[in-house]
Amino acid sequence: MADKIKLEGMEELIAAFQTMEDKAANSLTKTALYAGAKIIQKGVCTKIRRSKANKEHAADHIEISNMKKKDGIPYMQIGVSKDDNSKFFYLKFFEWGTVKQAAEAPFGRTLAEEKNNVKAAMVKILREGLKL
Repeated sequence: MADKIKLEGMEELIAAFQTMEDKAANSLTKTALYAGAKIIQKGVCTKIRRSKANKEHAADHIEISNMKKKDGIPYMQIGVSKDDNSKFFYLKFFEWGTVKQAAEAPFGRTLAEEKNNVKAAMVKILREGLKL
């Protein structure tokens, strides 16, 4: 007759493995999103008008946010939001326009133009991370 073996701590061990798995997945997702965001950032920088003045230009300050989630879907924001009041807040006028200025949409145009490159860069990161 087989003796019963009582294992203690299995729930904690499983939870620890799940946490490690979640952290690895988050890290890989963040790396892939950032690779795609860098392509968009670079493309936008070439589309934003610059003055000839020797000063800081908004095109040199296109920011990429940390990874966020909305409805469980991870994303990174590139550039400014409509409620941005930072030093380079006027980038939003290029994207969305004003009453007197038509939108140039450098972010939207870049995304449309670079969509395949963004996908390829993200897929490459994910495949390498998953060893596929």
